[in-house]
Order: sequence, then C-alpha cells, then structure tokens
Amino acid sequence: MKSTLLAPIALTCALAAAASAADVDVFGTVGWSWRTVFDDQFTPANYTNHKMEVGASVKMDEGVRVEAEIAHYSTVKNADGERVRTNIYDGKARTSAFFSDQDSVRLRAIRAMWEFMPGAAIGLGDAHYQIGAPKNAEAWREYNAIMKERGIRGAIFELSGFTGGFGIPFDEEGETKDKSFSVYGQYDIAVLANRKRSLNVKPAMEINFNNSRTRVWNLGLELAYADSWKGLPFTFDMAAGYLDVRHKPVWTLLAEPSFSWGVFSLGGSFYYATLDGSTAEKKRLELDELDLPVQMFLGAEPMFTLHRKFALGFPAIWNNPMVDVDDDEWTTVGIAGHLWPTEGAESETAIRYHKVHRGPDSWEFAWALGFDF
Repeated sequence: MKSTLLAPIALTCALAAAASAADVDVFGTVGWSWRTVFDDQFTPANYTNHKMEVGASVKMDEGVRVEAEIAHYSTVKNADGERVRTNIYDGKARTSAFFSDQDSVRLRAIRAMWEFMPGAAIGLGDAHYQIGAPKNAEAWREYNAIMKERGIRGAIFELSGFTGGFGIPFDEEGETKDKSFSVYGQYDIAVLANRKRSLNVKPAMEINFNNSRTRVWNLGLELAYADSWKGLPFTFDMAAGYLDVRHKPVWTLLAEPSFSWGVFSLGGSFYYATLDGSTAEKKRLELDELDLPVQMFLGAEPMFTLHRKFALGFPAIWNNPMVDVDDDEWTTVGIAGHLWPTEGAESETAIRYHKVHRGPDSWEFAWALGFDF
C-alpha cells in the first residue's frame, strides 16, 4: 500500500487512540512563500512554494507513546522529469513555478516509543535527524552545513540529550534504499547554563553502508555560545563537518556571530566547503552529493527593532558556487520586514536585488509566512 494512503490511516488511528486513551500532542511546521521576479524589462515571473509537516503524539500508559507524521510539499520536475520537493527559498530566483500535486500527501514518519525510565526511551519506527542549520543566512536556511535532513527506519534511542538509531535510510519522498544501512547519533551537551552565559555543544556521527561503497562516514560538531561584553549581548554559533564523499573527504565550516545594542542588532554568516574536484563538473557533483548549494557564502543583516513584534533588516549575501570557477558568483542585497504576529509564527516581506556576474540581474518582491507548533 502506498505511503500516501497509509498516512491518513496512521494519523486517524493515532487520534482515535487519543480520544479513548490519554493525552495527545499535535506538532509540526507549516510554511508558504511567494516571489515575483522582474527581469531587466520588468517582465514578472511568479514562483511559489509551500511545505506542511504535521504530527500527533499519543501518550499511552506504562510510558508508551505512538507518533505519526504526514507531509505535503510543493514540487517541481527535475532533469529526469520526476516530481521532486522544492524548498521554501533557494536563492537566485531558483524556486518552483506554481504547482500543486493533488496526491502528494504522504506518511513522513510513524514510530512507537517506550520510556522505560525518566529521560530514557527506546522504540521502533521512523526518525529524522539533521545538524548544522544556518540561523542568520535566510537564503540557505534549509541547507545544513553538515547534514541536511535524513530519514531512517529502524531502532531509535533517546537518553537525556542523546538521540540515535540504526536501520534503513529513506529519502524525502519516503522511498527506502533497498541496499543501504545507516547508523547515526548526536548528543546535545549543555556545557554552561547560567544567567550570564551559556554554551551548548552537539557532536554528531553518521555511518552509511551501501552497495556502491563499503562505508561512508559523516562527522560534525555544532557549537552555540551566548554571553555579553560590557553589557552588550552577543552570540556565536558554529558548525564544522567532515563529510566522506566519493572523491576525497570534504571539510565544511559555518560561523555565525551576532550582537545587539539597544534596538540595533547585526548578524553575520560565513560558510566554506573544501571541494576536491579538479573540474567544475566534479565540483558540482560533490555539491549535489552533499546537498549543498554553493561552496562559499558570506552574508550580514543589520536590523532595527521598531516594535516588539516588528523589525526592519537590510540583508546582503555574496554567493560563490565554486571558488576556482570565475564569474559564477552572485550578490543579493535588499530590505526586509520581519513580523512575529504570535508565538511560533514569523513572516518576512522583502524587496531584493540580485546582481549576477554573468547576468542577467533581477529585482524581486517576496513574502513568506511560517508557523511552528
């Protein structure tokens, strides 16, 4: 039976159990994006994206809980003519045209967990994991510096800040890889946590066994530090990864400092990956394999808080897809209004100018809205 058919059945069963058994928590994220891009003749081209990831967690007795998640994404055709998921924003006007797949609601995950002692649980089913998400670079928010979101179907473990598991990997369309096996784990460690400063460290590891290569190792470390200097609060976020690709291992680094001074704040982002390909074609294959859009980007956004629910920013980002390839860079500057209408909701309205070295340049009007609950 297709996962598109299993999804509503799974969620219906979970909610039915909740009605007759115990507590139920609903969680997820919903987002929309609309963009109009104008060329040098001010001819408009419209693009839109959306994503919905919704789940329910049913708490039974004896520490058992059952969770089910469904998902629906906007899609676009790839080079092979297949429908693939598109992201909410993908830089340089690379978003999907208007399209809605009527039969693409699918089962994102279903799992059963048993909490056998406080803070410790084991289970069976589907889990997702990721590490290295940029916070200040809005354009690349859905591309992680270390591991983009992965799915695994098998055994799941939770212990305090540790999560891990092993089993069969599956892609974002829910299709399992029939000759692969994955092991992963990540541990969120609160090194410092007091009123003055905090430091969180999160190491992560993934090992893939598959039919084309014996083993693939991916290692990473996230760091989040918050402090103040002479009364000025600042944060420093970093992610570093060792990624085992087909040519040679690739190292990645993401550094994101930010500080605030009254109503003014400034956030910055720097990302770099040490690609090893000798040609542009090989470098592009490495980027595709790592789910990375560019080899390097550098960005900053000065922001003024005009109201506790509204801020005005002036983002700028320089993107270099392949450092050794000339004239493939582009720069985006703009003005963006950030609105937080209620808890868990965020909206951005922006006007951007894309300066493309090989042209053509373009103007863009964009609006996005997202909810996390």
